[in-house]
Amino acid sequence: MDSVLSRLPFCSQEQECDRVDARSVPVPFNEGEPLGFITNIYSTYIYEWYDFFPRALAGQFRRTGNQYFLVMLLVMCLGTFTPLFVSPIHPATIAMPLTIVLLISLAQEGYADLMRHRDDDAVNHKPVTQLTRTGQRQQIMWKDIEVGMLLELKNREEVPADVVILDTSAAEGLCYCETKAIDGETNLKRRMKPAGFDLSACTEDGGSELPYGAISIECDPVGTREQASIYTFNGRLVQPAGESLGVQPANVLLRGSVVRNTKRVVGAVVYTGFETKLAKNAMKTPSKLSQIDKLVNNAIVVVLGMDILFCVVSAVLNIDFENENLAGSQYLGYFEPGESSEAFRNATIYPQYQDMDWEGESDSFFPSFLTFLVLYYNVITISLYVTVEIVTRFMMTYIDSDLEMYHAPIDMPAKARSTTVTDLGQIEYIFSDKTGTLTQNIMKFKCCSVAGQIYGSAMPSGYIMDPEKMPYSSMPIEHLKGNIFAEKSTEGKIFAEVLSLCHSVVVERENGGIVYQAESPDEGALVAAASDIGYTLVSRDTSGMTIDIGKAGGAESKGVLFEELAINEFDATRKRMSVMIRYPDGKGRLLVKGADSSMLRVAANAESDEVANMNDHLVFFAKQGLRTLVLGYRDFTAQELEAWLTEYQTASTSVENHDQKVMDCAISAEKNLTIIGATAIEDKLQDGVPDTIETVLQAGIKFWVLTGDKRETAIEIGKSCGLIQEGMTMVSLRGGSESFVHWQLCELYSAFVSPEDQDAAAMDSASLSLMSCINDKSTVSNAISNMMASTEAPADAASRGVLSGTDLAEAIAAGGKVAFVMEGTALEHVMPFEHMKAMLFGVAAKCHAVVACRATPSQKALLVETVQTYVKPKPVTLAIGDGANDVGMIQKAQVGVGIAGLEGQQAVNASDFAIAQFRFLKRLLLVHGRWNYRRMSVVILYSFYKNFVMVVTLFLFNFSCGFSGTPLYDQWLYSAYNFFTTLPVIAVGIFEKDVSADYAMKHPYLYIQGRNNLDMDAKAICSWVGTALVHGIIIYGIPFLQYPGMTDDGMGQGFLVWGTTVFISLVFSMNTKVLEETRTVTYCGGETLSLGTKKGRKAWCSNFAGWTVFLWMFSMFFLFFVLLVYSTYPFASLEILGDLTFLDMGTFVLGRASTWAYSMFTPLVSTLVGSLPWLLFWAFFPTPLILSIEDSRLNGNGRHQV
Repeated sequence: MDSVLSRLPFCSQEQECDRVDARSVPVPFNEGEPLGFITNIYSTYIYEWYDFFPRALAGQFRRTGNQYFLVMLLVMCLGTFTPLFVSPIHPATIAMPLTIVLLISLAQEGYADLMRHRDDDAVNHKPVTQLTRTGQRQQIMWKDIEVGMLLELKNREEVPADVVILDTSAAEGLCYCETKAIDGETNLKRRMKPAGFDLSACTEDGGSELPYGAISIECDPVGTREQASIYTFNGRLVQPAGESLGVQPANVLLRGSVVRNTKRVVGAVVYTGFETKLAKNAMKTPSKLSQIDKLVNNAIVVVLGMDILFCVVSAVLNIDFENENLAGSQYLGYFEPGESSEAFRNATIYPQYQDMDWEGESDSFFPSFLTFLVLYYNVITISLYVTVEIVTRFMMTYIDSDLEMYHAPIDMPAKARSTTVTDLGQIEYIFSDKTGTLTQNIMKFKCCSVAGQIYGSAMPSGYIMDPEKMPYSSMPIEHLKGNIFAEKSTEGKIFAEVLSLCHSVVVERENGGIVYQAESPDEGALVAAASDIGYTLVSRDTSGMTIDIGKAGGAESKGVLFEELAINEFDATRKRMSVMIRYPDGKGRLLVKGADSSMLRVAANAESDEVANMNDHLVFFAKQGLRTLVLGYRDFTAQELEAWLTEYQTASTSVENHDQKVMDCAISAEKNLTIIGATAIEDKLQDGVPDTIETVLQAGIKFWVLTGDKRETAIEIGKSCGLIQEGMTMVSLRGGSESFVHWQLCELYSAFVSPEDQDAAAMDSASLSLMSCINDKSTVSNAISNMMASTEAPADAASRGVLSGTDLAEAIAAGGKVAFVMEGTALEHVMPFEHMKAMLFGVAAKCHAVVACRATPSQKALLVETVQTYVKPKPVTLAIGDGANDVGMIQKAQVGVGIAGLEGQQAVNASDFAIAQFRFLKRLLLVHGRWNYRRMSVVILYSFYKNFVMVVTLFLFNFSCGFSGTPLYDQWLYSAYNFFTTLPVIAVGIFEKDVSADYAMKHPYLYIQGRNNLDMDAKAICSWVGTALVHGIIIYGIPFLQYPGMTDDGMGQGFLVWGTTVFISLVFSMNTKVLEETRTVTYCGGETLSLGTKKGRKAWCSNFAGWTVFLWMFSMFFLFFVLLVYSTYPFASLEILGDLTFLDMGTFVLGRASTWAYSMFTPLVSTLVGSLPWLLFWAFFPTPLILSIEDSRLNGNGRHQV
């Protein structure tokens, strides 16, 4: 289920964002004295009923195409209603189709907004219980909630506003909530009322009535960063006696969370509506313009440029014609030079010329230019945007309904959340997270290291290894359990206590059993492992945690209560978490777990033999691809414990710099630790990961793994998933001091990048260098040279396993393929400098596999952003992840894919496409991506092609009318041209499949078509433009050459009759071109590439009778219907055109044999001339793509459906 965040509006709709003073909320508030805060009404809709039309209409004109047609409409009005120039087209003929297109778009927009209104109403009218100050309960709607109200919430009830907890049904004001709709996390969170607060003590004289403003809550002002964050809350609760208590995030229930495992919660509302933290974080996914959209915008500019060129040429030819033929052109209204118009009018002997507007000189350039600008206005198709939208919606529906990408265990299909569906067929770089993306994120405790001994098996599940070949001896996990209960291992006992007590797991009981709600799968696995060795967590409440400690063999057990005094949650700075526990004997002990790097820094026994053995074990675990944690503890004396708890209480209740004070307090306790052991957890690869990665690599896509895991773990995962292959040379950029990192990068650069490429002038896009796009290339080049000349090797380089440039060059020459591993700590010294980024990506471009380990979320996003910002030409990037730490890179990439994993829905909510398993990425790219790119390429190129052909026929006709700007076609037919030629290509965009899905997945090299943009590159566009010119000449030329013969039937002739005939031939030819571009029809026909085989003829017949042919026939019948209806009296006599020139024209033209002859012969000739050279070339010099299309069809895979 999508998070509520994805349905809320962006903060642009918030109110009172400019308040800078702290918010003070009296509780309960006096309803007769409004506080002036906003209501709890919120809306995701965009329009009100009264502003829908103007705002939505204005939004439609943000599109370049609609702006163009509006300008042309205004120009036509100038030419029709002013003497500035003569418009050959009446403005009504463009106003009507533009109105239809806009109405269709407005209808779609209005329907979508109506659905948003209905959803908003359903939420705003949800019921909730309000507590009055006298303790009375009354039902109100969410929309009626105000700041200062007291609300009573029940178990499994959704929280309607941000409320501070004042009381609960549990002891000491404890409650639990689920925040899945806010942060995507499915585990339960523990919340409680402010420490030391008692609601009943605030009543008057110990009664049940609360006076107005009995308590006051002061909190962050709206508009500040702290107020907007869902993880912070800085506040103060002032009691009746004036005593202040700190209010922290653990004391607040946010809107969108759900009360769990608690019968009753009473809270005071502090933020409502758009001021709630949920609404503040309702961030829109960044608007991403697909590569196809960018190309369309650029194509419009290019086509307009060609249109202007046609207009200039036509205007010049018009002026030239008039200058040469002015004398003697009285029938056109020109009088002889040197005579006045009045004298010439009186002298003429022809009475029909008496009322003409006589002119004595030719038109100037500008009026002629405007005339032809209007005449050729249809060079841009008015239906382009609607066509693309329709096709895109179908493409998105195909992804949503593809059962091959449906994951039954979590009941999740693939979901297209963005219109960038065509970009899926043009991916050049994939950036992938590891945990939960490549792996299952289902953690299984494998083994541990306690007192220098390994317990359990570190080998992958199902892997059997000769014990004699194991680098370290190991014992079954049952031996650790036996040693603990035989009291032979004090370290083992403390190890089990840390596992069972150092966590934030919530215990739930369902169906008579225990269910652990953990914040992460790792934590749940560790608690379950503690249970396996006899320390079972059975309950957790305000009094502490109860551990069922079982005797060896399970014959006897006892429940022991450990008092939980404080918990220091994990943060990215400390990279540890700890829990202060008071044992039953009164002893205080801090239990700690965290990353090895952070734990060993604060260890008192870091130099001991046991810790040294544990470090060796950690390296061994990491090489097996296991996730590791180090466990430790520190004992406190009674005085130390009391002093620290006082410090902790002060920090926890502080209002200013709360987070820093809490972290400082935790750091003060987490020192001089005794390291007790380490754990290793297996996170198995998802099904199909190696095959998917191998396939995308074969498709020519570069694949990078960006993970926060240790270097050894990342490398082993890279090997197991097939990214790092056997025999690859491994090179690294290790973390360390700035000088050490710089020296490594210089050595790598000198080994990978040739001296010629190191010259800034020689850098090109193939080397992935940033030189080509850095403004001051000489400065960067000099910086690289100076850095390489001045950097010296550190003395301990060899001992740290780093090769010199010479050794690297030899290893590369000997090993062939190279895997590049870079550490996040090294990137800290690289990314701030332009010249170092140039060197880094110069090295990365030469490597076949790239892994970034120990990378922070911001570094992941920065790597993605740097690649697509600086690599030229700009590549299409895809980022895929499953957790909140992947959101940054998902939003930075051109295409973001979220996996619905166990870390919540954050990645899915921020993504363009959502899938349940990594293996579905293969089908998403190779099938849907490739099909969508090829389909849309035909749709867009054809849309421009068909209108350009029409302009060519108009241009050629003007040679026969003195370039007067006279239109060849009836104005209404001209304006309706796109309606007759659009439906067939929509069918191509929806149903076209040049190869089957199975074939595309088995032959990933076919993906090169989109990755290299071969269907819409300059060569392809020039081919379509050239074809349009040739077809325009043929479609106009054949009737022109046969014009004298068209009158042999004795029925007469006129240019409008002839123009209508040409128009019918034009529509026939354009729709036939769609059939030609349908790969399922053309390229595998019986007599084309299959060379007459029986199977080939069968493929032709089975694929021909499809939607494309049906819509082709429908379009032609629609044209005939319009001709017949339009030429009848009521329509042909429209006063807006002022004549009856088209009366009975449809019946007359369609009744002539010559019309049908040209309508059949012209498409045949244009198809042969345009396609025969290609067919011959493909028959004798077929490309791999053409051979693949034929092979797919002839082997029976052509009709595979999505």
